[in-house]
Amino acid sequence: MRKFFTVILVVGCLLLAGVPVDASPIGFVNSNIWISKTNPIAGDTTTLFAVLVNGSDDGLEGKVQFLDLLTNQSIGAVQSFTLSGGGTSNVMQATWHAVAGDHQFKAKITEAQSVDALGHKSAVASEILSESTGVITVRVDSDHDGLTDDQEAAHGTDPNNPDTDHDGLPDGQEVAHGTNPTNPDTDGDGDRDGTDPNPTNPNIFTPPDTDHDGKPDATDTDIDNDGLYNWDETGGVGKTVDINWSGDKPPKPTDPYKYDTDGDGVSDKLDYYPLDPDRSIRPPAPVVTPVVKASASVDKTTDGADDLVSSSNGSLADEFTTTTLEGEVLGEKIFNDLNQNDEGVGKIPWWRSLFGGWVYGLFGLWLLLLLLLLALRKRARPSDDDGNGEVAREE
Repeated sequence: MRKFFTVILVVGCLLLAGVPVDASPIGFVNSNIWISKTNPIAGDTTTLFAVLVNGSDDGLEGKVQFLDLLTNQSIGAVQSFTLSGGGTSNVMQATWHAVAGDHQFKAKITEAQSVDALGHKSAVASEILSESTGVITVRVDSDHDGLTDDQEAAHGTDPNNPDTDHDGLPDGQEVAHGTNPTNPDTDGDGDRDGTDPNPTNPNIFTPPDTDHDGKPDATDTDIDNDGLYNWDETGGVGKTVDINWSGDKPPKPTDPYKYDTDGDGVSDKLDYYPLDPDRSIRPPAPVVTPVVKASASVDKTTDGADDLVSSSNGSLADEFTTTTLEGEVLGEKIFNDLNQNDEGVGKIPWWRSLFGGWVYGLFGLWLLLLLLLLALRKRARPSDDDGNGEVAREE
């Protein structure tokens, strides 16, 4: 816009000593037509300008039309103008939406009339043409990245992709700034051109920050911000590996640069199967169910005592089956300290069989020991031979 006003001022100064292009009292200033964009791209909105000047003492009025000589089309609507006498001028303009191809423009004055001091009008000329612009070639920019399609071909970029190398800078900006539109890291410093403060200087760059937490990856202990330390992820230990792997070698560890290594939508820390995209939830804990396999029956023996007889191998054993370690139910050991017979079945202690059950057996055993101690104590005391309650003393 500043350029436009500068041109107008220059033209205005010339008008003070200038004359119309032809002998008519009205006409265009020399080099009087121009376009706001010298290299428009198809689809751009541009403006055509022309300067009218009145070299007579009488006023002038008429109409102006802008033309495209190569396409034989009118640009914008016909515009009316009025100029007072004495070398006055006026800038006429028309809006043009650039179309691909070659174009050349002119302005034409029609229906020009001179108007004297009494308001009498008289025709001046049937038609007055301005000079024409040079040929303007409008090119196509299919992806609107600032490079025309033919320029994209010259640079080896994709005319249908505004950022061919996916570095965050449009191809047109890369060419303008001197970076390579087909190389995401022009200076090879590890920082993409779109984030590099100086993409052509390998010594100036922004440290990578994968999780955008403000800590450079070089000093960030959790690069992907998934809640796991980098060394835990790369070490292939603990929670970072699939617990169901088998074989001599463990599976690959999780990726410290990926919040969700297997891409199932669950972070590596919360994913029970961080390397399996089809599952992530920990299976429910196994249910432990005790099962009594042996049955017992009561048999009357000849002496009237009730004997417990096993229906299988002559002894009674409560066997439990679990889905955890053998001999464990809900974390507590059972029968682990029992003696085993040849068939691996625990033998029942005699004192448990005698009194029936663990609690009664222990109580009975304690009672027997108490009676035994009392008997031993009584036996050890001196006897009262004469029955008078006094113990005889030796003289």
